[in-house]
Amino acid sequence: MNGNEYRVEVSTSGCPVQFSNSSVLSVLPVTSLPVVATTAITGITSTAANTGGDVTSDGGAAVTARGVAYGTSTNPATSGTRTSDGAGT
Repeated sequence: MNGNEYRVEVSTSGCPVQFSNSSVLSVLPVTSLPVVATTAITGITSTAANTGGDVTSDGGAAVTARGVAYGTSTNPATSGTRTSDGAGT
């Protein structure tokens, strides 16, 4: 739907219909995705584990932060506990 023009229509009973200004959708092409190679987790204990990885391609954009997100539940968020391992590939 790139290049199409859109507007929002808001209506409710008892009120006149309102329209937003129109806007054209512009979807930018993805030239290349970043590539990350992860390292298997080893040495798991009740207080520690060993893991890591490498950013092997930046996908054409600056890598501003690198690290490992970790926690005690599945899929820990990067906004949670994580290491801070610099920037760049």
